[in-house]
Amino acid sequence: MAGKWNLFSFSSWKRQWMPVVVSSETPFMPAATMCQWFMFWLKTCLSVAKGKFGSNSLIFASENGHLEIVKYLISVGADKDAKNEDGYTPLMYASYFGKIGLVQYLISVGANKEAKDKNGYTPLICTSFNGRLEVVQYLISVGANKEAKNNDGETALMVAKGKVIYYLKTICAN
Repeated sequence: MAGKWNLFSFSSWKRQWMPVVVSSETPFMPAATMCQWFMFWLKTCLSVAKGKFGSNSLIFASENGHLEIVKYLISVGADKDAKNEDGYTPLMYASYFGKIGLVQYLISVGANKEAKDKNGYTPLICTSFNGRLEVVQYLISVGANKEAKNNDGETALMVAKGKVIYYLKTICAN
């Protein structure tokens, strides 16, 4: 069995892959090399591959609330502040849809809580507009600017819905 690996000669397999592997002695070395190439191409695709409206994988995962996928994509180099054609970031989508766990994670890895889309909306304005009280409270607690204005001069309070209006008034937002 020595010299054989999965029904073919390891030495002939090694000669075939020698230009890529460069003097590997175990079958794990070529696998490691291939993993490195895969990770390189994955990182490249994360920044280049875009959907119909310029959304990348991280934006799609954030929009749909897939926390574990977002964690993985960021761990392999996805841009946490990537924007689609409208300027929406992963944090804006997570905020708008009330995905509190995702919002907390994105803030913990340094996502820009003051990023603005093409209409001047910040994550706080997005979540206020959609009436997501828990996310509004969290964003305020981590220092989001409650007085930020969109391109029409509206603040989070001016576009807020439901219980968010009362909350923003109690913390003296304009």
